Amino acid sequence: MNGVANFIGRSLIDPKGTAQMLNALRLNRGILWSMMAVVICLSVLMMVATVALFPAPASQLMNLSPFGLAVLLGSILIAMVFAFYFTGQMLGGTGRFPGALLLLTWWQAVGMTIQVLQLLVVIILPGLAGFVSLAGFAYLTVVLVLAIDVLHDFKSIGKAIATVIIAFLGTAFGLAFILSLVGLTAQGLPL
Repeated sequence: MNGVANFIGRSLIDPKGTAQMLNALRLNRGILWSMMAVVICLSVLMMVATVALFPAPASQLMNLSPFGLAVLLGSILIAMVFAFYFTGQMLGGTGRFPGALLLLTWWQAVGMTIQVLQLLVVIILPGLAGFVSLAGFAYLTVVLVLAIDVLHDFKSIGKAIATVIIAFLGTAFGLAFILSLVGLTAQGLPL
């Protein structure tokens, strides 16, 4: 358990160093896909727990079953893995697909850690909730840019930022297109 706490601490304090260490690992794809599945399940549990603790006005997203949330989150993360991998390659990066899979899984896990910290702040100091949410979003954006820079060995934050922007736009348009093909809209997700 101490090793997990140290890894979480290192991930929060030195995200670039952690990304470099993870990118150097050569895990097989079965392990990587399993890790992503675990992170998706934990993320869904966090979402469900958050809604249970702090009921919000009804939204279509929260009307989804936990399975529907897992499918939606998994689809988004998998699309992001492909988008960051191919976009980085297009911009001259040298990243490997397994590295993209591992770093995006790690990034989602860092996001869950930030979400837990945000929940604690909301419980203890509710007045700071907005500031903490904004700071968490900014921090996760920086971590993502650093991870993409490490993945593709750009040595250029500008190329990493361009990769993130292009990949997010591609992911958003791609998912919107796929959802429209199967007859789903943002207003009525029936999963």
